[in-house]
Amino acid sequence: MKKITSLAIVLVLLVFGVVSSAAVLGSDNKISPETESIGNEYTSASPSEVITTVTPETEESVPTTEIVTEVITETETETETEMTTETETETETQTEAITETEPVVTEPYIPQPSVEDVLVNYSGSLPEYDPSVIPQITPRPEIDPSKPMIALTFDDGPSAHTQRLLDIFDRHGGKGTFFVVGNSIYGNGVTLQRMKGAGHEIGIHTMSHPQLTLLSDAAVVDEIMMTRQMIYSATGHDT
Repeated sequence: MKKITSLAIVLVLLVFGVVSSAAVLGSDNKISPETESIGNEYTSASPSEVITTVTPETEESVPTTEIVTEVITETETETETEMTTETETETETQTEAITETEPVVTEPYIPQPSVEDVLVNYSGSLPEYDPSVIPQITPRPEIDPSKPMIALTFDDGPSAHTQRLLDIFDRHGGKGTFFVVGNSIYGNGVTLQRMKGAGHEIGIHTMSHPQLTLLSDAAVVDEIMMTRQMIYSATGHDT
C-alpha cells in the first residue's frame, strides 16, 4: 500500500513538472530581462550588465561612455560657437563706439585781423573820416518844423522797387533815407546816383547783411567799410 502511494505521488510530481515545462516553453520563448543566455542554462545578471552586453552577431558594442562623451563634446562645441559669436558682436559694438567717439579734427586756427588792420586796407581809397564830427544838415526852407513830420527809411536795397519809390517821392516832394546793402549795389549804380542827386540820404546796411552779433569787431568794421567804399565808388560822395 505504501509503495502504491509513493508511486502515485511520483507520477503527480512528474505530470506537474511536464505541464510546467510546457508552459515555460510555450511562452514564445521569451526570456526574462534579468537573465542572459549561456548555452542551455540561465543565470541572473544585473541591469547594468544587460545594457553593456550585446551579442557580437547582432551589432557592435558601443560603450555608453563614448556616446555621452560625444554628446558632451557637441554641446561644448555649440556653446563655444555661441560664445565666439557673442564675443565678435561685442567687439564690433566696441569698434563702432570707438569710431563714434573719435575726436573731430578741426581746422588749424587762423589769427583774425584787428580793427586797425582792417582800416589800413581802406586807407587812401576813401576820404578821411572823423567819427567825432557830426555832419551839419543844410536847412531846407520848404520844411516847417512846427508841423508834424515822419521819417521814411528803406532797407536792403537797391532793388527793382527802388525806382518806383523814387518816382513817388518826386511826385510828392518828399525825401527818404535808403540803407543800402553793398552786394546789391552791383549793377545799380545809376539808382544810387539818382538817390543822391534828388537829395535823399544814403546809409550803410552792411555788405552781406550778416548777423553782426556773431561776428568779431574786425569783421563788423570790414562789413561797414566795404559798403562805404561801394557807395563812394557809385556816387562820388561819402555816407
